[in-house]
Amino acid sequence: MSNINPFNITKAVDYSDEEINKYWVDIPNGNGFIDILKPSSPMPMVILGGKGSGKTHIMRYFSFNLQKIRYGKDLLENIQKDKYIGIFLRCGGLNSSKFSGNNEKPEAWKNIFAYFLELWFAQLLASIIIEIIEAYPEQVKPYEKNVCLMLNDLFDTDTEQNFESLEQFSSYLQKLHKEVDFEVNNSVITGKKISDIRIMTSPGKLIFGFPRLIEKQIPFLKDVQFIYLIDEFENLTKHQQQYVNTLIRERETPVSFRVGSRWFGIKTVKTNSGDEELKVGSEYEKYIIDDLLRTGEGYETFAKEICVSRLKQAGFKIADNADLNSFFEEFNLESFFKKLQNKERSIGKSYLVSLEKKLFSRKIPQKAINKILENLKLDVNPLLERTNVFLFYRHWKDGDDLEQASIDIAKSCQNYVAGDKTSPHYKVLDKFRNDLIDQLHRESREPISYSGIEKLIKMSSGIPRHLLIMLKHIYRWSIYNGEQPFENANISENAQQKGIVDASSWFLEDARASGEDGKLMSSSIKRLGQYLQEIRFSDTPSECSLSSFSIKLIDIDETINRTLEYLEQYSYLIRIKTAREKNSSVQRVGYQINGILAPLWELPIYRRGILHLTTDEVGVIFGKTSDQEYNKIKNSRMANYNAPFKISNNPTLFES
Repeated sequence: MSNINPFNITKAVDYSDEEINKYWVDIPNGNGFIDILKPSSPMPMVILGGKGSGKTHIMRYFSFNLQKIRYGKDLLENIQKDKYIGIFLRCGGLNSSKFSGNNEKPEAWKNIFAYFLELWFAQLLASIIIEIIEAYPEQVKPYEKNVCLMLNDLFDTDTEQNFESLEQFSSYLQKLHKEVDFEVNNSVITGKKISDIRIMTSPGKLIFGFPRLIEKQIPFLKDVQFIYLIDEFENLTKHQQQYVNTLIRERETPVSFRVGSRWFGIKTVKTNSGDEELKVGSEYEKYIIDDLLRTGEGYETFAKEICVSRLKQAGFKIADNADLNSFFEEFNLESFFKKLQNKERSIGKSYLVSLEKKLFSRKIPQKAINKILENLKLDVNPLLERTNVFLFYRHWKDGDDLEQASIDIAKSCQNYVAGDKTSPHYKVLDKFRNDLIDQLHRESREPISYSGIEKLIKMSSGIPRHLLIMLKHIYRWSIYNGEQPFENANISENAQQKGIVDASSWFLEDARASGEDGKLMSSSIKRLGQYLQEIRFSDTPSECSLSSFSIKLIDIDETINRTLEYLEQYSYLIRIKTAREKNSSVQRVGYQINGILAPLWELPIYRRGILHLTTDEVGVIFGKTSDQEYNKIKNSRMANYNAPFKISNNPTLFES
């Protein structure tokens, strides 16, 4: 097994139809994805999602090619039960950019593209019906002649064809398609006007008329819905999308549409009906697939089943209900303490060394410093010792007597060990336990732990491909380390850590937009990550598990709004909510950094606290500002959190 990485392929476009079917995993809620896509419903639907959210896999699964694989010899019977045939088209294969330019009128290109799409859809459907006829010659073949007699009615002019079979009709469509392709592709060279191309049919005549003809003339397909599954909609231009929007608005029975696009891919919702916009709710439904997965109760089960499916298909002997937790080494606090003890011999306790230097810089006598440090030390428990230091910095910030503070902290620590749930230690550890453990990791130069399948699923933030990418890199590192992943031993924390960092770095670069927008996105997310990181690992962070922030709506100008939209659409940020500021009418919008990016800045993947950004902070993080301006604002904020402390009136953190 060690030569096969079961998580290598992460893109649905790289799968054959057989592999799409083989690797299919449904969500556990209700009837699964069929409740979301509703293929037998006439209501059109737009499915949005981030890169890797599973749109293509879902849409291909509901296509005829997958229906054919699923049902085998019972195909026709199950199509009648399903009451739909899925006609899948990937817009990436259209090369849509060729339908523009060359000094032609935009209107001419619109007409040519509409004609091209009619021919393509009709070819796809014709090939499907031909396959059904070949599979069921006795049941369906007798009705083919009736269909063929009426095919010429789908054209505006005499085709000079006497269609005797659908294969002949398909060949004719292919011939027309090639003619358009040839003229468009060579128009720059030949100088021939594309407006000279003869358009043989009106918009909608083939797209709606051909399915209607089939449904009426072939009894076995009566009441069946013909669903055009249009994937990668983002690859169409604005005017091309407007034409598809018009088809959606003016759709005719028995046809409907399911359109898949990335978040940023919808360039317009206008139609050719006087530029009127499509109305969500009344003319189409809209779903954001990664939001549905992220917030749904069944995502963890769904994600685990994807992993089990991959492992089984790769030949691993694993049960359907296997406990995946058992394959991953997880963080163990006692083992970590032992590691700290070994490190202390060489590097010491850096948090105590740092505290001593800060006290000395304030001209506190060495004798007093020694007493303070002695009171705070607790060699038997590094976490409690680090909590002592945390509480001491709070006292320092409050202006308390430091030596007395160290005495009070030592007493509080003793009370906590004795079981006192009212002690300051209990309150701090109730909220900041994970943060303090991560502080210890950082101060001892140990990588922060994100190990375990449940944390990996949480980090994927509702995007299955993110989970698969992490597992791909983890598996590779595990093999490199000489381990036997998913077989005889746990995958080490080391392999998990290295794989997660590789996946995080990949996502940071792979997801960003191109050009100046991409540069600003990259700069913004890095500044934000650094900002949250420095506050989280400061001497006195006010909030625990800090990976989120909020912005006043009034602080969002055009540039910042565009940056935030890009960061959300490319899945760098996840919107959490919009709410009123406490004791104010000011509206705030909240975001969390995508979990897959958290390791790059040592941030938590679970959200509790939320950082309230000031107007100036919003400007330097998300606007077009220099590093000097950014650092000035950041350093001003950090002076409030790090000893010797410089208190300002800036807002700090609030609980969401």
